[in-house]
Amino acid sequence: MKNLEVADEYADLFSSSPEEKNKLDALILAARFLEIVSSEMKQQNMTRKALAAAMGTSASWLTQLFRGDKLPNLETLILMGRILGLSFEVRSTKISNDANSDNGSQINNLRKLDSKRPPFQNIEMSTGRQ
Repeated sequence: MKNLEVADEYADLFSSSPEEKNKLDALILAARFLEIVSSEMKQQNMTRKALAAAMGTSASWLTQLFRGDKLPNLETLILMGRILGLSFEVRSTKISNDANSDNGSQINNLRKLDSKRPPFQNIEMSTGRQ
């Protein structure tokens, strides 16, 4: 009986609550958007400090976004896009039932799905001026 208790507690170390899974998915999505922003900043030779100034915020706050310490809201992403001449378009896609199961491996299934498609497949970017 004790071995089963230890095994259950060990398994719990690697499982995530629905709230933790949602937070991780939000971080992954934010990272995708911010990677696009970062790539465009490099193409335009724009520093984070310059972007922060154009946004009317501090460079340290912007750094927290890029580090993943804070999540950008939609208004922040739109402002970044406008400053850089980008517009974002989001599409939804169905996840297969296997990847949607809640057996503790949902994150691994999402990562497998993500690795099979080109980066940013579900986030469209256009560089047309707005």
